Amino acid sequence: MTPRTRWALAIALLAAGAPALWHDTAEAPASVDAVEPGPSTIERGIAYLVSQRARVPQHSLFVPAHIGRRYGYSELATFAEAFDPQSAAFARQPVVNRMMAYAYDRAARVEALELEGQHPIARLLYPALHCDYLALPDDYGARIGGAAEAGGYDASHAALALGFLEERGCAVPRAGRLRATVIGAMDRELRAAQAADDLSMELCAMLAYAGAHEWIETRWSAVIGAAQREDGGWGYADATESDWHHTTVALLCLLALELPDRAAAPMLPGT
Repeated sequence: MTPRTRWALAIALLAAGAPALWHDTAEAPASVDAVEPGPSTIERGIAYLVSQRARVPQHSLFVPAHIGRRYGYSELATFAEAFDPQSAAFARQPVVNRMMAYAYDRAARVEALELEGQHPIARLLYPALHCDYLALPDDYGARIGGAAEAGGYDASHAALALGFLEERGCAVPRAGRLRATVIGAMDRELRAAQAADDLSMELCAMLAYAGAHEWIETRWSAVIGAAQREDGGWGYADATESDWHHTTVALLCLLALELPDRAAAPMLPGT
């Protein structure tokens, strides 16, 4: 399964619903000299993302909308309004979209989660999204911890799951320790990374979502800025075209570094 599909199942992406949750368990890494992106870097990225609105999957529309609400880009803030259960786009991925409809509409409750045959990342995220009316599995905290220890995309989506729990007002045992484990796992991997690839930018975006902006080394402004394409977007590799997902996580990281004090906004529009 490609990183793009992982993100889509996880819904990929992506407002800091848990401010200062991990600061009592570890010290943030020392920062390096800041190289801030020029306004054109972010503005070009926003323009590209707006142009890709029709390509954003139904279940992921809330992520660009979050960027718009939090950072004042009205042209992105309306993305979530395009979520339509009657659309052909919805019908193309019915299970994921039925499960994710609750992100947009608190009336879109389900009798049971459709987990059979779903990717492990989806099975991690759906319970968190619906936790305010469907009981979490008894081992749910252990699942998040295991995902963090696995690292990579498992760790980034463990952070997303914790954010969903926070926004829905749900709790798991030893939540503070779990958050410290998740942040530590992402931090270690991001500090070891060098290139602005799918995983590094997603880890950066998830640290931003967690409210852990100070854990993001400022070198990522220059690294991500240098990877921007001529069309204003970002993509999987030099030989591929830009896409909405890479551009979204790149913007979340860049905006977190440039505007770390911007007030938090929920990721889920239905919160």
